[in-house]
Amino acid sequence: MRFADDFYVLAGMVDNSGYSTGIREKYQAYLLNEVTLEIAAKRSSPALYGFGFPGGGKFVVMDIGANDVLNGTAQRDAN
Repeated sequence: MRFADDFYVLAGMVDNSGYSTGIREKYQAYLLNEVTLEIAAKRSSPALYGFGFPGGGKFVVMDIGANDVLNGTAQRDAN
């Protein structure tokens, strides 16, 4: 996604085949944001994050070292 001020938010899938099972379940993609984002009513600073959907209707955002930064409930937009 590109914002009007030419900042970006990019997401890409991760090849997590070399990760341990515990990390592989929740570390599914990268999120690179140049702007502050609000996710699950929490603010994330511009940075590179890992994120995933470990099951049970949950999602998790982690720093690049796989430390949890925030957790939330995944929702599907009907539209």
